[in-house]
Amino acid sequence: MDLALDRDDNVEKRGVRSSMKILKKDAYVVAAAPAFVFLSVYFYEWGRFSFYKVPPLFLSLPTTRVLVAGVAIAVFFITMFSFLRGIILRMRGAGKLSSVLSAFLATYLLFGFPLALISVSYKALLSTFVLPVVLVVLGELGALFDRIHVKSANKGAAAPTEDSAVAEDPLAEPGGVAFLSLYGLFLIFCFGNGQERMIRGNVCLGERIVVATYGDQLILKGFNKVSGEIDESVHFHPLAATEVKACRPSIVGGGGYHGLP
Repeated sequence: MDLALDRDDNVEKRGVRSSMKILKKDAYVVAAAPAFVFLSVYFYEWGRFSFYKVPPLFLSLPTTRVLVAGVAIAVFFITMFSFLRGIILRMRGAGKLSSVLSAFLATYLLFGFPLALISVSYKALLSTFVLPVVLVVLGELGALFDRIHVKSANKGAAAPTEDSAVAEDPLAEPGGVAFLSLYGLFLIFCFGNGQERMIRGNVCLGERIVVATYGDQLILKGFNKVSGEIDESVHFHPLAATEVKACRPSIVGGGGYHGLP
């Protein structure tokens, strides 16, 4: 009777400790979410400014822009990370071909896709597939050598049981969360730069492009009409009583990926 009561108490204590861990983790997420949203919007604007060769010193983030962009970024990342998590989990226990394809897709999303967003040419875009292919091949060779080593070491011995730790979600670990957060900020930076690289319309004041507003000033950038190269200098113009117009200049910005050397 006493043993049964002790077991019930131990189960109850473990349940309480588990619930406290979950609540503690949720509290960390809630506390870190506003900071991550602000950083995400900042890195997005920084990516835009890098295309126009404007220092991030002149970044201005109004509250409305942070809120609207923050919601859009949060929805995007929840979708993308859920997709990435599904790919990683699918790699376990799947057929060989499915496992290799899933590994390549996950690797490309992590190491190739951000560079594809800021590629300056088709050659640079094609080169973004090189590193993921190399990493997948090295991973498969490493797994093959491990299986050969284990088979030779355990010849005649009983097959090892699968460790339950392998079934844990890698993206739920602190290291995985930190890596994905840094990766997410870099991806957002590339999105900001890549968006300006792909759009075919701007707002101009005279012969200069309007990049953004800084207080009551417009941030302007000039460009070479022949080569399209954006100038290094940054110009400002009072916002009051200013007339701007839509324009479609052919420009070459900065911060792009030029491919492998």
